[in-house]
Amino acid sequence: MQDYSKSWLSQVLVDTVPTQWQQLAAETLLADTLRAKAFGITPENVEQVIAARSHLLQEVYPAFSQLSQTTHQRTNLQTIQCLRLG
Repeated sequence: MQDYSKSWLSQVLVDTVPTQWQQLAAETLLADTLRAKAFGITPENVEQVIAARSHLLQEVYPAFSQLSQTTHQRTNLQTIQCLRLG
């Protein structure tokens, strides 16, 4: 199985989420109907939810990555796995 997490993350961080990842994210967010309902995610707003989460990740990842590496001595891959992207 190919590890797409690094390439996905690098593209999200420069604000270019590939179409196949947007589709996978949309399917994943909508798959658990109870969770989707709890977070107000619908087929109509799922793209906005993905965009908002991507922008949040762009904002927090640099500081989170630095904290993980300096305080917890985690590698980039461990940091990505901590974010459940890997």
